[in-house]
Parts: sequence; structure tokens; C-alpha cells
Amino acid sequence: MSKDHVRAAIAAVDEDADFVVDLTREMVRIPTVNSKFVEDSEVNREPDHQIYLEGVMKEVGLETEQTDAIPNRLNLDRDRG
Repeated sequence: MSKDHVRAAIAAVDEDADFVVDLTREMVRIPTVNSKFVEDSEVNREPDHQIYLEGVMKEVGLETEQTDAIPNRLNLDRDRG
């Protein structure tokens, strides 16, 4: 990653710091633990996290795609169509 990319990312965060803080706050409220280590659905809500994040991505105008990386583990990506 170049210094220009880092500067651009920092500038984008600074421009909409409230959005970034709120997004981070909501993301950490959803517990995610690698299902390889913990199968308890109260502790490992990884699918809920992916669904939440997909909604946010769509709100900001990104197209998304979800696939099963492995059983019960979604992979969320920007659809490059």
C-alpha cells in the first residue's frame, strides 16, 4: 500500500468520522469468534456480522456478494461483477 493510499484513507475517515465511529461501534457489538474454536451461536455470530456489514455496504452504494467460504462461514465481498 502506498503512502498516497494511506493518506487518502485517513482523509476519508476524517471527512466522515461519525460514520466510521458508528460503524465500528455496531460491528464490535456483534460477537464473532472463529467457529473452528467456538460453535456457540451466542458467542459466534459471524453470519449476523456479515449480514449487517452487507447492509451497510449496500447503503453506501456498493454491490455485494456472499458465498460460503466453508460451511456456516460466509464470505462477504464487493461484487466486481
